[in-house]
Amino acid sequence: MNLKELGIQAIRPLAILYGGLNGVLFMAEIVKEDGTFKLYSLSPPDYDLARAVQIEDYILDSAVEKHGFIPTRHESIISFDDYEKYLREINQLPHNS
Repeated sequence: MNLKELGIQAIRPLAILYGGLNGVLFMAEIVKEDGTFKLYSLSPPDYDLARAVQIEDYILDSAVEKHGFIPTRHESIISFDDYEKYLREINQLPHNS
């Protein structure tokens, strides 16, 4: 699979939650090939982009303010290989939970 097949130009990780029951959760802005973007929540075990859950801005804000998500800055992910690398990174980094 590649991002173009899904109509995705880039993925911008915005917030991460360590310590979820099934693993690390994250929220990201997904930029479509037409330049539009929406916020999505992605979860383990497979972080399937085709089944990502679209969320509203207030959900992201609430996740950070009330539910322990940590805001993150990460360069845009523009290839599926980079996406897989990102998933390995967030699932292996030592962190405070």
